[in-house]
Amino acid sequence: MAQKHRVLLIDDSKITLDGLKSFLDQKYEVTTACNGLEGLKVFEGNEKQPDLVITDLVMPLISGYGLIPLLKQQSPKPRSSQ
Repeated sequence: MAQKHRVLLIDDSKITLDGLKSFLDQKYEVTTACNGLEGLKVFEGNEKQPDLVITDLVMPLISGYGLIPLLKQQSPKPRSSQ
């Protein structure tokens, strides 16, 4: 059986997180975080980084705008397609 791609959802709305997680759980391995700081901790704490991060842009503690550059610094460079 093929391994599922990993998705990290970050949003301060529980309703949004629950709805997206329920939808995406059918095909992906989904992890959630309820704010930017928690999302950063989850991202840093996983041995296997997610294949995709979906984040809200306006959140307490660290906004999505502040979070994205931090995640990009810690991510391996994507492979170029040929």
